[in-house]
Amino acid sequence: MLEKQTDPNNLSIAELEALHQLEKKQSKRYRRMALITIVAVLFLIWVGAMVRALDAGMGCPDWPTCFGQIVPPTDVSQLPLDYKEIYANRGYSEVDFDPFKTWIEYLNRLTGTTIGFLIFLTLLLAWPYRKKDKVVWRLTVAAFILVGFNGWLGAVVVSSNLHPATITTHMLMSLILVGVLIIALTSSQRHLITIDPSTIKRIKPILYLAIFLTLVQVVLGTQVREQVDQIAALSAQYYQREGWVAQLGSILNIHIFNAVLVLGINTLLAVRTLQACQKPRVKIIAYGLMASVVITFLIGLILYQYNLPHLLQPIHLLMASIVFSFQVFLLASLYYSNKPSPYVVVK
Repeated sequence: MLEKQTDPNNLSIAELEALHQLEKKQSKRYRRMALITIVAVLFLIWVGAMVRALDAGMGCPDWPTCFGQIVPPTDVSQLPLDYKEIYANRGYSEVDFDPFKTWIEYLNRLTGTTIGFLIFLTLLLAWPYRKKDKVVWRLTVAAFILVGFNGWLGAVVVSSNLHPATITTHMLMSLILVGVLIIALTSSQRHLITIDPSTIKRIKPILYLAIFLTLVQVVLGTQVREQVDQIAALSAQYYQREGWVAQLGSILNIHIFNAVLVLGINTLLAVRTLQACQKPRVKIIAYGLMASVVITFLIGLILYQYNLPHLLQPIHLLMASIVFSFQVFLLASLYYSNKPSPYVVVK
């Protein structure tokens, strides 16, 4: 009954307190599920990158089934004798069953399906916000739609036989999904965010530049990754990568130069944020940003110096995604700070 009240000014102190406690409980549930979903999407980005690093993208040459089965086979004896011919007729001339690669890709799909359930639960928990906080509700609906779209895009990746541009778009859509969920999560707790306007004014320009350079770096990184894939396609030994770095050309040099800029501007942003704001939530974001950008840079150096170790590439992408996540958290916190709250406040 309290949830249906539209004017808290007409409620008694006891009713206000009850409504306040209800909203706290609803908000806590929503924030917890939204955060779990964000972490799950970041995990999926890593899993997807692992699929690519292990050359397992075509471990399941069909979708949504895998070799025509809901649960993929574990041995070639479980497939028709002419399975290569079957898939050759479908346009996949080089399908060769490998149980390891098949199950790596299958686990990637299971992770994506799990995120589908998580975002549905997040949407259900956002239902109380549809009237009192339409921003949270609309952003959560947008995230739900994005998950569906990216699931469809995953099917396109398979049908396109791992076209590099499609894979890159699939990954970038996951980053957009993370950003939308972070903004929704921050909006749902804006009644807890208070940052001095002068602090916001000092930090914002640096933050905008940091986000721009980081997004440029992500795009450059996808270009480097696509070139690595092209070199790999022509190489007889996928895991023997001596000399590959020298073949990457100018795009790698630009990527390295911009990496230095990204490291510098994000470190400056984190330091300025810590100097200007002592709020615990903001300090956690600043420390997280500083740590993640340094780790990302160091992993990049190792990749450059040691012939692109394939298992480090997914971690490099994951850390870059985490850098972006902290930036969006900070941006949303600055934006929603001191904004009017739609929630009941008991004084």
